[in-house]
Parts: sequence; C-alpha cells; structure tokens
Amino acid sequence: MQIGTEISWGAIDGLGLSAFQHELGSSDWRRTVKVYAVPEAVSASRYFVSVTQANETEEVPSSLQRETEVLVHFVLAPDGEAELIKVRPEVRAA
Repeated sequence: MQIGTEISWGAIDGLGLSAFQHELGSSDWRRTVKVYAVPEAVSASRYFVSVTQANETEEVPSSLQRETEVLVHFVLAPDGEAELIKVRPEVRAA
C-alpha cells in the first residue's frame, strides 16, 4: 500500500476488488482524501476517490451507505506528506 500524491495497492481478493492506482497531483492546500469501495453501478472500477480541499464540501459516492465502505482515509499536506487516519486491514496488506 502506498499513500500520498500517488495512491496504490494490489488486488484485494477478499473484497472482490482489483488493484488500485490513482495520482492526485500537487496542491498548495491541505487535502482530505478518502477512497471508497462502491458498487459497479457507481464506478466500473468499484473505487471512488474523494479529495476535499480547505473549506470545500466533501464529495461522496451516490451509492447507498450500506453498499459503500471507506477503505482509506488520510490527510495530505501541500509538501506531499500523508497522515493516515483510517485504513482497512485488507488494504494495508495488499
């Protein structure tokens, strides 16, 4: 598992999820990042990434709460350093 301006991990067979990779790019703002597992009807990859900058409203997946799970939640500083808030054990191991 890697978090920061690049987020990646391998497949998570126990959750039926393929490998994941996403680049956030740089920003002058502190950002809160959440990666959700969602149904295929919301995203073909079954992943939804929410990036919230200072004073913005968080974008959340359009799926039902019972069908949606936060896999990773972290805060990303402008210098690219990540502070991990929450991670599912399956993601950490992937």
